[in-house]
Amino acid sequence: MSKNAMNMTKGIALGMITGATVGYMSNRIMSKNPRSIKRRTNDIMNSVSQIMSDISYMLK
Repeated sequence: MSKNAMNMTKGIALGMITGATVGYMSNRIMSKNPRSIKRRTNDIMNSVSQIMSDISYMLK
C-alpha cells in the first residue's frame, strides 16, 4: 500500500513540476511577441477542432 502511495505522490509532484515549467516557459514566450503567439494558437485550435469534427463525422 505504501508503495502505491509513494508512486502516486511522485506522479503528483512530477505533474506539478511539469505544469510549473510549462507555465514559466509559455509566459516567457508570450512576453516576447504575444500577438503572433495568440494568432498561431488560435489557428492551431481551429485546425484541431476541424479534425475532431471530421473524425466524429466519419464515426457516425
